[in-house]
Amino acid sequence: MMRNKIITVLSSLVLTIFILSLCSCGNAKSVLNNDKVSITVGDSYQLQISNYEGDVLWSSSDEHIAKVEDGKVTANTKGNAVISAVLSDGEKLSCDVTVKNIEVTSIKLDKSSISLKEGNSDQIEAKLFPSEAADELEWDSTNPSIVSVDNNGFITGISKGTAVIRCYTSNGKSASCSVKVTKAKSSTSSKSDKTSNGNTTIINRYDNSGQYDSNDPLLYCRASDWATLRSYNSRDAKSLAKIKRGESAVYISETTEFYYVAYQGKRGYVLKDYFSYSPNAPINYGNN
Repeated sequence: MMRNKIITVLSSLVLTIFILSLCSCGNAKSVLNNDKVSITVGDSYQLQISNYEGDVLWSSSDEHIAKVEDGKVTANTKGNAVISAVLSDGEKLSCDVTVKNIEVTSIKLDKSSISLKEGNSDQIEAKLFPSEAADELEWDSTNPSIVSVDNNGFITGISKGTAVIRCYTSNGKSASCSVKVTKAKSSTSSKSDKTSNGNTTIINRYDNSGQYDSNDPLLYCRASDWATLRSYNSRDAKSLAKIKRGESAVYISETTEFYYVAYQGKRGYVLKDYFSYSPNAPINYGNN
């Protein structure tokens, strides 16, 4: 009899556990198969919802970076986006998506060596491999006082000497180009030109060979008082002279932000914001 009671109790316990498991399955929480994924541009990832059979409204916080259709996430461009899934009962699930560029395996420059004269410019172009790869490149010069480089690979010869221009990818790939800068002919005044041009007086005109030439392009200072002629293309570079409003300098070359000019026997860089080819251009009220 005792044995029958034990069997009865065990049977009830097993039945209870079975019923509870059925209830548990019926109330299981709906979850995404991943709440954080990383995808390369051009690739896709399928999100799935477990313990759910109803309708789902999918959306992306930024379709420019990653779009979603029926849970399939497609990576478009580098960045971060949140993929959301709203269930029929109002519950919202989400997945953080990070889109990475196709990794660069190597980098090559279109030039291995360049020879420049002081004040002249050139551009070095970088090619990434594989061709589908994309990255934000960094450029530097081993000696900026000899040759400078901007973030587009545009180089300018500053003074006689040799330096190396280097280009880096974010994952550590690099390539370099040797640059030799030779001395330019010194700028000396061959003629002092003082002529009236409206409210502007043109003085001390020089060209980049040291010879006066009426065809040389002039740049006019349009700062409210004066603009600084600097030793190289940086706002922090040494001041060589101050060019007063209305005075002119001879154009030699340019970088993204600066003109390289000749002024009163000196060569240097001036900010483009404060100069114009027209002596009657609007005044830029400020100095640098």
